[in-house]
Amino acid sequence: MNADMRVLTWNIFHGQDGARLRPGLGTIVGKRPVDDGTFIHLNRKWVDEMADVIVAQAPTFIALQEVSPQAVDRLAERTGMQAVRGLMRPLIGPTRLRGWLADHNPDLWRTHEGTSNVILASREWTIADAWTIRHNPPLFAFRQGRRLRISARERIHWILEPRRLVGARFTRNTDGAAVTVVSLHCHNSLVWDVIGAEMQRVMPRIIRRTPEHEPLIMAGDFNAAGAHHPALMAVMRAGLTESTLDQLFIDHIFQRGLQEIAAPTTLTPAVRTLAVEHGSAQRSVLLSDHDLVAATFRLPVR
Repeated sequence: MNADMRVLTWNIFHGQDGARLRPGLGTIVGKRPVDDGTFIHLNRKWVDEMADVIVAQAPTFIALQEVSPQAVDRLAERTGMQAVRGLMRPLIGPTRLRGWLADHNPDLWRTHEGTSNVILASREWTIADAWTIRHNPPLFAFRQGRRLRISARERIHWILEPRRLVGARFTRNTDGAAVTVVSLHCHNSLVWDVIGAEMQRVMPRIIRRTPEHEPLIMAGDFNAAGAHHPALMAVMRAGLTESTLDQLFIDHIFQRGLQEIAAPTTLTPAVRTLAVEHGSAQRSVLLSDHDLVAATFRLPVR
């Protein structure tokens, strides 16, 4: 058996809409909508609707970023998929309380609720192993900040914004074939070498966790574009490839040891555009501020 695997990645922006309509005091206090005649912003989250988008794409695996910690189980339940998560707790307050506050008033709390990188997997596969790796431990970030001579503000931002990827090895129920999948979200910095330092740190650790003879998929928001970006160069030096690297922006799907059936491609915003009625008006909600990226791979014949 050699069924194809449809792989996606999507930064879901904490379940919020991404049309860039500016929320303000009116949306925070009175929950009044912001309406530009085409798109509408409502002070609410859209986790169920995002789950429905995922179901419609029928992925074998989907790597998700910026997932509210309290939304992980809901996404798994509504999609019927298994979830593996890498949790980054909020800096202040318990995760559950911050999540409750963010759910009840997203415009006020924005993304300050902690976050998760998540892998959702088809139930045709079994989770054999799962692990997480921190990109930027404080001492590492402090030392690299000095080496790179970045500003004190940038260094503090890097240290106080933990980044933790999640990886899992899956085996297919029908024949025991195995693949390792990683979901990650790199630091957002205009200093390319900051992101490059993160990837140079984590790539050897990922490779050590992946059996040498087995395929590997790395997908997520790299906050890096172009073959000359040091973060993406670190991935390629570790033996992974992405055939459409120069056609994509910051969301990528790299792989090792798989046959490419459909190259990684950005799906149109229509895929994540939701029609809603508000009063007597028909408007659209743009789910997240990132497009989905999709690819199809085939396991090698054993």
